[in-house]
Amino acid sequence: MDSPCYNRHIDSNKERGMGYRIVNDVLAGYTARKGLEGPFNIGGRVLYYDTKEGAYYDPKTDFYVEQEEVNYLHNELMRVMGG
Repeated sequence: MDSPCYNRHIDSNKERGMGYRIVNDVLAGYTARKGLEGPFNIGGRVLYYDTKEGAYYDPKTDFYVEQEEVNYLHNELMRVMGG
């Protein structure tokens, strides 16, 4: 974003000594896969969405993740982030 307001916000954060943290490092090394959407960081796990199956796929386990578990991971992430 290059708007003047956004840049002023960034500058004021720097003056106050505020920083930031990159939270998607977990995606490093994961690339797009044919037929799948993603990769997505959901609760610290890398998942891909398979539109044909209508489910998330975990490449580490080579299994589809139950929607209930995806909901839990998402809710935990929101809880930790204060959302």
